Amino acid sequence: MSNKAKVTLDPINIGNGITLSNENLTAVIPNLSSTTRATLGRDSGKWYWEVSFSNLTYSQVGISNDLAGVGNTHLSTNARRYSSGGNKIPENIKFGTSYTKDDVVGVLLDLDNGILKFYKNGISQGISHTNIKPLGLVYPSITSGSSSGGCTSTINFGATPFKYLPTDLPIGTHSYDGNITTVNFFLLQSNSRVYSTKYKDSFEPLSITSYTTPSPYQITSSGDFSSDYACWKAFDGKNATYSDSWITTSGAPLGWIQVNFGTSKVYNQLSFTTRNHTDSNTTAPKEFKILGSFDGVSWTELALIQNQTGWKQNETRIFEFNNSIGFQYYRVQITVANSTSYSAIGELIFGYKGVSLLNIPSKSASNFIDYGQVTKLEGLDKIIDVVSYVLQDTKLNNTTIKQIDKKPLSISFS
Repeated sequence: MSNKAKVTLDPINIGNGITLSNENLTAVIPNLSSTTRATLGRDSGKWYWEVSFSNLTYSQVGISNDLAGVGNTHLSTNARRYSSGGNKIPENIKFGTSYTKDDVVGVLLDLDNGILKFYKNGISQGISHTNIKPLGLVYPSITSGSSSGGCTSTINFGATPFKYLPTDLPIGTHSYDGNITTVNFFLLQSNSRVYSTKYKDSFEPLSITSYTTPSPYQITSSGDFSSDYACWKAFDGKNATYSDSWITTSGAPLGWIQVNFGTSKVYNQLSFTTRNHTDSNTTAPKEFKILGSFDGVSWTELALIQNQTGWKQNETRIFEFNNSIGFQYYRVQITVANSTSYSAIGELIFGYKGVSLLNIPSKSASNFIDYGQVTKLEGLDKIIDVVSYVLQDTKLNNTTIKQIDKKPLSISFS
């Protein structure tokens, strides 16, 4: 299969009641009974596309295979999507922030690694699914999740410039139609070494089902209100109801909750979601610390988060902090509460935001294509997280590379 192709929404394999226009790139989807999908499916490679809206009551953006069909697919196990309510589908559990008709949803389909990732206006919402490969050949698709309304959506497979091109797309990502292998290829050189940069901004959600399941994770706290509000529920990957939360012991709102990852992890950002209940404005903490530990005994303070008020039900706030050290244990310790009775947390997800390097032994044509920086040079004034090594092939003499040996960039390599 050729990488380059003219791709539109399929006017033949299309759900009842859907109308296409704009050269089959805009679809009016009436409700959850109908699905529209692309004319071309993919089963390998890394692909990116965008979806925008001129009208939106309810929408699900993502992928589906032939078994899903084009009818009612809104909870099909043969589809993987991101809903306008912020849930991932078909699990129908909280994933990212909600989106409206004024937003643009970006989709990264990495079939080489079997992952699906979504963006809202260029901001990563994280990886929604890691079980893509068993679906086989998949198509970009859009449907509604409601019987009472749908959306009018326009999909850009790469025929026109993307409105929001993420900075953390994997090396080798193409527009879905294959006509854009991203833009601007950069390699960096310091002395005799050649590098490519990769910018990462992602979260690593857990799907905990008990205090110690799955292994090797262990979730503990200063105390639980009851077994119905156990601390592991703050890491269960869902926040559908008020019971999907951790609540401190009654009368002790200044509690702590921690996770033992079983191995060292470098994290420098935290996604904090309040309990899915109307009392979140008082039960979410006003001030808390983020701590790291190698052994669960001695702790290093990584951040002090203050003046957090006006919380809403099921609200997510992202907190970034400086850290380049791998800790096995991470703890959130509430130091000032908004309530005198107890504190509550709906969901906690740790993540990493920063730059990593690939060490490329030589400058070659294939390296510029395969490993060249795909967007703008960014984050080089921050701590470099990882250096990886790539085996190499044929050198190319007439290749221009970006020199970084001199100021203002304060980077040195030994």
